Amino acid sequence: MITKDILSLLLKINEEMGITIVVVTHQMEVIKQICNKVAFLKNGKILSVGKPEELFVAPNTEIQKFVGDDVEFLPKEGTNIKLFFTDTNSSSHTITELARTLNIDFDICQGKLETFRAGIMGSLIINVNDSDKENVFTYLTEKEVLWEKI
Repeated sequence: MITKDILSLLLKINEEMGITIVVVTHQMEVIKQICNKVAFLKNGKILSVGKPEELFVAPNTEIQKFVGDDVEFLPKEGTNIKLFFTDTNSSSHTITELARTLNIDFDICQGKLETFRAGIMGSLIINVNDSDKENVFTYLTEKEVLWEKI
């Protein structure tokens, strides 16, 4: 509870007094809760800089490995697609609408929701039949869902 109290105090000081606070930590939860900008460093070099929700929800491969979030097991058949849910689309019914609109079945392979200072965000990996992939790509793009084929 002490850590949470200290983080709350730091956030309050930042917001009320407008003081920039630099936090150096290996605790990713601290970053997600109080930081509005983050830089990942490895061996003295900057890997990436940006908003925590952008870097944790839709990280590049190197950041995924850095934070221990790389994907290990995915189906070898079909097409694996990772969808990113950010503050703009995290409350929509994207998955159920996708299945109903395209009248397709797919497998949910992996998912993750995380709490950030700005709200709840996350990602979901689905596996679709190869014959459905182009329709899924088009649908997600039209709905402005950030996605990538993995």
